[in-house]
Order: sequence, then C-alpha cells, then structure tokens
Amino acid sequence: MEVGPHGTPFAGFPRFRANVTFVPTQFFTQVIPSCARGTVRVVGYTLRKILGWVDRNGNPVRDRLQLSYRELIREAGVSRDSIAAALDEALERKYLICVQEPAADRDGHKGQSGIYGIRWDEDGPYTDDPDAFNGFYYPEAAVVEEVLDGKSVKRPKSARKNIPNDFFDILLPNEPLSVIRVVGALMFYSIQWGKSGERRVDVTKSITELSRLTRLSRHHVHEAVSRARRMGYILQVSAGRFDPAAGSESECASYAIRWQEDPHLISDGAPVGKGERNEPHQSEKVHGMAVRKGVRKESEKVNGNESEKVHDKRINKGILKPTTAAAAAASGPFVDQSATPAPQAVSDLKSAGFDGVAARTIAAANPEEVIRRQLAWFPHRGAQRNPLGLLRRAIEQDWAPPKVDLPVAGEDPDAAAFASNYYAGYHGNPGEAETTPLPRDLAAASGFLVRLRKLGLNSAQVASVGRAFGRVVKAQHQKNPGASPFLSATVVAYGDHYIREFGRARAEESRQRDERLSEQAAGEIRAAYTQYLKEREQRLRNERPDLLEMFLREREERKRAATSSKVSFPAEWLRAGDTESARLDDFARHFSRHAEFRVLAFDPWMRQRPHPETTLSTSTEVPA
Repeated sequence: MEVGPHGTPFAGFPRFRANVTFVPTQFFTQVIPSCARGTVRVVGYTLRKILGWVDRNGNPVRDRLQLSYRELIREAGVSRDSIAAALDEALERKYLICVQEPAADRDGHKGQSGIYGIRWDEDGPYTDDPDAFNGFYYPEAAVVEEVLDGKSVKRPKSARKNIPNDFFDILLPNEPLSVIRVVGALMFYSIQWGKSGERRVDVTKSITELSRLTRLSRHHVHEAVSRARRMGYILQVSAGRFDPAAGSESECASYAIRWQEDPHLISDGAPVGKGERNEPHQSEKVHGMAVRKGVRKESEKVNGNESEKVHDKRINKGILKPTTAAAAAASGPFVDQSATPAPQAVSDLKSAGFDGVAARTIAAANPEEVIRRQLAWFPHRGAQRNPLGLLRRAIEQDWAPPKVDLPVAGEDPDAAAFASNYYAGYHGNPGEAETTPLPRDLAAASGFLVRLRKLGLNSAQVASVGRAFGRVVKAQHQKNPGASPFLSATVVAYGDHYIREFGRARAEESRQRDERLSEQAAGEIRAAYTQYLKEREQRLRNERPDLLEMFLREREERKRAATSSKVSFPAEWLRAGDTESARLDDFARHFSRHAEFRVLAFDPWMRQRPHPETTLSTSTEVPA
C-alpha cells in the first residue's frame, strides 16, 4: 500500500458516524459528475470548512469563508492556473455565492481575498437537474415524485449524507477526478437510510457497474480502482472467477469502501477462495446473517440494491431516480439507468463519430430528444480538444444551449437552400438541387449558417457553400463508405474542420483584397500628387515663365551631358527621361528647395494635403 499525502498509509475510512460532515447529496449528484476537478475541490473544500465545524447546538461556526489563492493551493489542492476558472464555474452553476469580490494589489492599495459562502435554496423543491438547480437543498430530507409500477407517487428522499471527513481532507485535494468519482460512487451508495437512521451498508460494485455509474470508460475505471486500492480507499472484496464451462459459474471482481476495523471484508491484495473464507462472503449474507447458496439470489438482490422490498419497505433500484427526463440525463454518474436504445439515436451518434458500443451505451442511458438537441447544438460549442468527450458530457448532463443566437428550424430562409445544395454536392448532382431537407437538417443548417455568416458568408453564396461542404463530406466518406450522409450528423462530425478551412480561405482572400486596395490607394494618391505638380507647373508658366524656361534649359543640358558621356546609359533610361512623369519628378526636385517658387516634395505634400484619407470603392463580395 502506498504512503498517503501525510506520510503514512491510509488506514481506511473511520466509522461513518464519527468525524463526518453532513453535506448535501447534490454534491455527489451534480458537482462531482459534471464539474472540472478544480471546481470539485473548491466546492468540496467550502462545504467541509463551513459544515464540518459546528457549535454544541449543531449550527455552523461560520457561514462565510475567505478563500485566498495560497489557501486553495495548499489546502484544497487547486493549481494556481485553475483557481479563477474553478471559482467562476462554482458561481455560474450556483454552488457558491460571492460576498466580497477578490481584488489584486494596485496603486499602493493592498489586495484582498474573496469571501464566499454556500448557496442554499431554502424555498425551491429538491432537484438533481442542473437546469433547475438554484442552490443546495436546505432541509435534510425532501419529498419527490417518482414513478413506481406506472403510477406517480411521492416518496421521502434523503437530501444530505454524513460523509467521512477524510473524503474531503485526504482524497479530494490529492487524487485525480476519476478516483474521486469511483470512490465517491462507492461512498454514496455505502451510506443509506434505515429504520434506525443513517447506517453503513456494505455495497460492492464491479468494474462494469462502476463504469456505468461514473460514466467513465472501463479503462479509466480500471486505472482509478487500481489507484484507489493502492492508496487504501477501497478493497477488493471478490477477486472474480472465470468459468471456462460456458461461463455459468463466472464471477466479476467486486470492490467496496475500506473502513477501519472491518473484520468481515477480506484483506485487499490477498484474496482467498470460497472454501478458505473465515466468514461467508458479503454476497452470501442477508441483513448480516449467512444464508445457503440456494437462497443466494435473495441476498444478491438485497445487497445489490436490486430488490423491490427491503425490510418490508419498497425501494428503488437506484439510490437516486430522477423525476424528469432532463434530470435522468443530467443527474450524474451515480444513477444506474438501463433502457433499450432508440435505433435512430444510435445511428446519429455513430454518424457523429462514436463507435457502436459507445453509441448504444449513450442512447440507452439518455432520452432521444436530449441526444437530438445536443447533437444540433454541438457545432456551436467550439470544441477544440476531445470533441466526442465534450459531446458525451453535454448529452449526459443535458447542457444548456450555447450562448449564440440559434435560429429556430424553419425560420432561417437560407437553411433549406443550404441543406438541399449540400445533398446535391454530396451526391455529385451538377443540376438544380431538388432534395427536400428533413426538419433536423434545417435545424443543423440554421446553426451552421450562423457560424459561416460570422466569417463573411452572404445569402448569395449559401448555395455554392452548401455544395462545397457536401463535396468535402463526400471526400471524407470515401474512407468510410458506411457513414451516414445526413447533414445533421455531418455538421457535428466535419463542421469544425470546414469552419477552420473556410475561415483560413476568407482570411487569405481578405489579405489579397487589402493588397489590391493598397495598390489602388497608392495609385490614386500618386495621381493626386501628379495633378498637384501639373497645377504648380501651369501656375509657374503663367506667373514666372522665366523660371520655368531656366528649369527646362538646365534639364536639357543634363540630358545632353548624359548622352555625350563616355558612360553608356541604357536606352530605356534615356527614353524614360522624356516622359511627362519624369519631367514632373524633376520639376518637384528642382523647385522643392527653390527660394522664389516653392513646390512640395511628395512626403511634405502628403502631410499637408487637406484630405489625406482617400475614399476607395471596396467590393462586398466574398468568393465561395
């Protein structure tokens, strides 16, 4: 066993009634499943500091907490670069309130740390839906509506749990988020309400169950379990067994919270066979008493929280059963859900890039309408790294719409043209686009056009850009002939790539246009200066013809000297000297320093001309 952060091996969580903090269950159903590690640590640290210290009457010693960067780094384990984002997310999601804004040192005034408190919802109903969350539910219990046997009933629900302080003091500030989720899931189910009050229940979970509960991949769960076992947070209760004879006697390895002085759990790292156990295995006990193998089925249902009745009281299959479809998708990893996946949802998820197993898992655990709208909104979330991971979280937590102006399907007049031309381009149809888009295609096209218009797309280019996008997707599908061509799926799969290329093309066109405009502006300015020189020459001819005649005579003498010189000058140079432009340039140089008649050189003229800005005619067309 590895040494913990305090220099000694972790000896297991203490008896759950001692050294505990009475925290809202929503910390487990909302904060841990849906937030970044820094936010989980900040919120958990605040709950521990405020709720973990009470007076003799059970009231918190303080309801506000001054959080300095040094304290969050040293005590809460949050990296300096993550503190600002963690606090912003905690405030935005309504987990905390800010009583005093933090301020940096400036102008000789010493900075101050921010003061924060827990955000409580004292009036609203209990909810595990992030969209309806308005603060932690204040009472210790709530009454929620649930559907049992097809009927809607109201049932009591625990809104807080006594969680060992070591979970907050040792595990939260030091472990990766995957370990926090795995140990948190086991801890959440291991403390339940019974006839005599809150009690510890010896719940065990397999890798498959933990993967489903935490919504982490089996690979990540394996790594988290290995780390949690090495650190002493959990135990391996059963080593598992593979039965080569058709698997009828196979068993999964199972894991449980490691409690201090826990005599009936086998020692981790030294599993023994069934025949060698000193006491019956946990799966062979019902209410703490051993049973025969013939009645093991009953014990497995009770200990696995799968039976409909325990102690003559009907319970749910999961500790938390969301009351709405949105909550079912968003209530987090500690809700065990199973359902038949919708075929269309599976198809759309596969088209978005998920493999078959992941698509079926996501479709089975989330309502079809949630999947549909999150797929439509996803192109606007700007995912740069791990887009499928972000999309999966958005579906599982049913995120709110992105902060962009999303047209309603059918209201964008260009959506149908873009979608139908997309299919024409995809199928190589050079003629008129005739495909009638589906409603979901219109919704996808509307959102996609919002992004393209920000890069300069106008209505006249919608058809050509739609065909161009269809050709790009078709080229990508050459590598995957079975991929779905539906626009609603390809916008998710290839939209970001196309937007990047579209933006680069627009930037290059803008650069070239600026160069052309610069050349045009230079030409117009040069023409204006030439006109100025002509006007000054004409004025000199009218007012001082003698000076003009002297200039022209000197210029001719220089030209004759150049032609009679032993140095051979190129013929092109000699011919250029006879042009009007060359004469005016010489005129400007000669009279720029003349004492009687002054002509401005180009640079002084630019500075002194009355209207230095030149109005240019620019094209508003952006080529597709």
